[in-house]
Formats: sequence, structure tokens, C-alpha cells
Amino acid sequence: MRILVAMLILLSPAYASPQASNSKGPVNPYECLDTSAVRGEGLKAIRTRVRDMLDRNPQDALSLCKVAELMKKTGDSRAREYYEKAIRAAPGEPAYELFLADYLRNFRGARHPLFPEAEHHYYEGLRKFNELGSKQAVDEETGRRIERGLVALYQEDGLPVLHWKSNPVSAGDSIERPFMFFSTINRYAQSTTDVDRIDDVRGFTSEALFSSTLRANQPLSRLELERMARTKATVETSSHFRFRYKGAPALEAFYGFRNVRDAKITDFSNPTEFNDVSLHEYGVAVERSINLYPYFDTFLRGSFKRIKREGLIDRSPQTNDHVDQFEFHAAVSRFVGPDKANFEFAYVRQGIEEQTQTRSRRDREIIAGTFTYQLFRPIAVLQSVYENRFETRGIDLFGGILHDRESFGPVDVKRDDYFVGAAFKGLGAFDVTVQPTLFTQNVEGDAFQNSSQYRTNLAVLYRVIDEEKHPAIPEGGGIFHTAFLHLVFPFKHDVAIDGIKDFENYRVGVGLDGKFFTTGARKTTFLASVRYDFIRFHRLDKNRNLLGFSLSMGF
Repeated sequence: MRILVAMLILLSPAYASPQASNSKGPVNPYECLDTSAVRGEGLKAIRTRVRDMLDRNPQDALSLCKVAELMKKTGDSRAREYYEKAIRAAPGEPAYELFLADYLRNFRGARHPLFPEAEHHYYEGLRKFNELGSKQAVDEETGRRIERGLVALYQEDGLPVLHWKSNPVSAGDSIERPFMFFSTINRYAQSTTDVDRIDDVRGFTSEALFSSTLRANQPLSRLELERMARTKATVETSSHFRFRYKGAPALEAFYGFRNVRDAKITDFSNPTEFNDVSLHEYGVAVERSINLYPYFDTFLRGSFKRIKREGLIDRSPQTNDHVDQFEFHAAVSRFVGPDKANFEFAYVRQGIEEQTQTRSRRDREIIAGTFTYQLFRPIAVLQSVYENRFETRGIDLFGGILHDRESFGPVDVKRDDYFVGAAFKGLGAFDVTVQPTLFTQNVEGDAFQNSSQYRTNLAVLYRVIDEEKHPAIPEGGGIFHTAFLHLVFPFKHDVAIDGIKDFENYRVGVGLDGKFFTTGARKTTFLASVRYDFIRFHRLDKNRNLLGFSLSMGF
């Protein structure tokens, strides 16, 4: 009888249920992010683990997610497929939607996230999170991570202005998704060139050589050269409205204004007098990220601008010219094993009409291409790339060329930039970037005006506040947060190869960059920067202090 009673107790649900609960417990989806078991293993060993796991035909969500995480580390394009299988295996769990959205935003895409797909999975995760209504710590962490991921996804767009409602959670309840954004970028710089140009030495050299041709190729005086090596105070602002709706291409309308003090020599026969240049521009653009895997990811953007400029016409600083500008940008990327290869291409075409009595027309064409190979494989001195949520920190090896042809009547001026470089990201709290660049200019029919310069660029970045250390919205910290704070130490050295050498210089500086964001319905990202540089033109024995400030909402 005692034996019978004991068997009944052991088989009763009241006794068996706690045992089952204690042996298995609730599944923690974040266990799939723990890949410490393969830390230090080579790619071959990780791929072998993936094959072994697939041979066991995993069916539960946690195992499928672990397969996806390991595939991500090897650059296997099937990672997305296994994230999706994990989602189907646990249809009520929001964390698996989050993991896939992070993958599509941070690792996939050609220099831009796979936006529509990442947005879809973030909001699916948010819908499931709201349906759970759970207060467990793991669920709260998921909610904060989803919101932080959405902030990162929309960070370029600026302030959400209008929303549309979707994904009903229950009767009378829905989730708002932004579709109209406003962004503004504001900059001030006291520098040796315009804010969107880097070829200051080539610019000064070109001005000096052209002035010399008006004097039968006689060199300029030292005083004239000293005056030409000037600083230019630039004020710039631009505003953008961007529209996003589900999988449709993003549309943008924008306006910009810029004023550059002492930007241009008024009369090249007297190269010590300068005038300001100002411009107004407005236009429209359309862009789209496209998933074409297993082949590659692409990003396409086209835009048209109408630009009104004042101050660029020789000896007539009050006269305007009008520019119709067409731009096309494309980027293509794909994984090569665990690494990522990226190619970017840009084409710009300008039709320029001078508002003079002759109303002369001329054109300008810019073609640029850059190739970047990103080493994401495990490297002993660097942080693990695939554990990051907001930035891919590996070794970037890059090179490119820019060709700029501008016509001045029957004469074409051709400017070419050639550059290579390497960026070492994640050396503890530091990034180090080095980039040699060659600048050339060729003036058709006048070899005297040809010139070339070589530049060495070095930049060291130190992370005071590291964005990767805060993967979720902080608890109880209000609605305004700091994403990162970086100290930047740039160095530049220019030497002349061909043409006059008077503008050779070195430049050292320090900058502080910060990214901040708000949460809630108006998730908005702000960038702020302040920078100081000291530049010395050693052949002219001339020093200048340079300053720069910028504040943007979106970027």
C-alpha cells in the first residue's frame, strides 16, 4: 500500500509541475547572444559548429537564434533566414524581432541600414512587447533595447513631425510610426577653405598661379602670397523634410544657405582684395536601400538642386550665377567571409549660367568612387565587431579617386584626388586613422597652372563615453540622453610636388564630438561638435588659429 501511495504522489501533476519548472525554467532569449563558447576560435571551427548544430535539426527558437548569431560572425547570408525561423518558433517573443532588426540595421546594408526591413521588425517587436504586458526584467530590457534601436534607425532623419498608426495591439490601441521628419544642420567655421572642401592648399596654389599668368607668368610677391593664405569665415544652415512610408523610397525636400567671407579674389590682377560668396539652394531627393542578397545590398540616391550664387564671377562680385545640379549616389556591399566589401560611386553634373549681359553657360562634372574592405574577422588587438549594436569596429582599408572637370569658356580645369588609408577602430577606447592623399590640377593648354600636392592625414579618436556600453535606454534617466562623447586629435601635413611651394603647412588640432538623443514619441538625435586647429605656413612664416562649431538635429 505504501508503495502504491508513493507512486501516485510521484505521478501527480501537483508534484511533477514544480519539478519541470525548476529543471527547465523560463527561456531567456538573450542566451543566444552569448557566443563566449566560440571566443578565440577560428572561422573554420565556428563554421564546423554551425554544421553540427544544423545536423541536429534545431526546432526551438533559442537554438535557431544561436545558429543565426554564429552565421552572422562568419558572414553567412543565411543568418537572416534563421533569425526568421526563431521568430516563427516563438511567435510571441519580442526579443527575436529585436535581434533581427539590429542585424539588418547595423551589419547589413550598403553604408546605410536596410531601412524598411529593420523598421518592420522593430515595430513587430514593439507590438509583441506591448501585448506581453509583462514586468519581468528580461522583458523590460527588451522594451528599452527596442526603443534604443529605433532611435539609432531614425538618427539621420531628425525630429518626427507626423505619425501614422499601425499594428493594433488591442481594441482601440495602436502603435504610432513616424513618416515625416524635419532636420536642420548648422555650422560655423573659421578655416582655410569652405566647409565642404578639403583642398585648401590646391585652392591657394591655383589662385596664385592664375594671378601670375595675368602678369606674364611673373611670380607674386611674398606679401601677396601671405595675404592669399587667408582664413574664411563660413556660416551655413540647411533644413530638410524627409518622408518615409513602409517600403516606399524615402522622399526629401531641402533648403540651404551659406555665406563665406573673403572666399574669392575679386580681381586676379590684384590678388590681395577679396569678396564674400553666398548661395541659396533648394531641391528634392529620393533614396532607397535595397536587399538583393545572397548577392549584395545596395543603396541608391538621386537629387536635383537649384542653386543661386553671388560673388563667384570675376570682377563682378554683385553678379549672380544660377546652377542646376543633378546628383546620383550608389553604394554596393556584400560579405566576403566574415569581412565586408563596399563600393561607393557618386556622379554630379552642374549646368552653370552666369547672369551677365552675355548670359554665358558652362558646365562642371564630378565623378568619384571609393572602395572599402572592412576586416570584421577576430583580431587580437581589436574589440569583437559582431557584439556591437551601433557601429562596426574593425580595420577599414580604403582607397578612392575623385575627378572634377570644370569648364571656363574653351578651357577645362581638371582636379583629381587620389587617396588610400586605413582606420583601426576599437583599439580599446581609441580609433586611429591614417590617410595619404594626392591632389592634382591640370589646366588645358596652360601647363604653367598645373600643380600637385601631397597630404598626410592622421586622426586619433578617444571615446570618453562609448555608445556600445549602453545598448538600451537607461532606466529612470529622463528623456534626454548622451549616446557618445569623443575627443579627436587631428594632424595634417601638406607638401607641394609640382607648382609653388609657399603654401606648404602643417596643422594640429583638438575636437570634441557628442551625440545626444531624446526618447518617447519624438525620438530625435542631435550631433554637436567644437574644434580648434593651429595651422602654420612655415615657408611664409605665418600662423593661423582656426575654429569650428556645428549643431545638427538629424544629419
